[in-house]
Amino acid sequence: MGQTMKSLTKILIAILAITNLIPLKVGILCLFDQSKALQFFGLESPSTDLSKIFLVLGGFVLASIVMPILSILWLIKRKAEGFILAYVVGFVAFMRGILTLLNFNIHKIDDTWLTVTPIVIGFLILMLTFIASKQHDKQS
Repeated sequence: MGQTMKSLTKILIAILAITNLIPLKVGILCLFDQSKALQFFGLESPSTDLSKIFLVLGGFVLASIVMPILSILWLIKRKAEGFILAYVVGFVAFMRGILTLLNFNIHKIDDTWLTVTPIVIGFLILMLTFIASKQHDKQS
């Protein structure tokens, strides 16, 4: 039973770590390589206003990876708080996807990748956190 909990927790840690790679890349691009950030977001031409937005966005995106990193650290230390923070991370990702989908629909923007990906990742993190935390509770 203990091995299963460990395996699921390791999978949760891996998913939290992998899902941090995209925000890390986006944050670095927005701060240090805005021409590639334009390409990433499918935008055509740079502007001064866009440069300002990219600087702010880069900072916020990099700050957003603090929660998953803290969750990973707490899970590694076998703290129950790691599961609580993983729930928050999953919920935030899921809701970001839902809100982006709704907003994109209002503005007639068709970009399935930007909407479906966070929904799927958020749902996956929420479900895996639920199962892993239940197994952790049984072992405690």
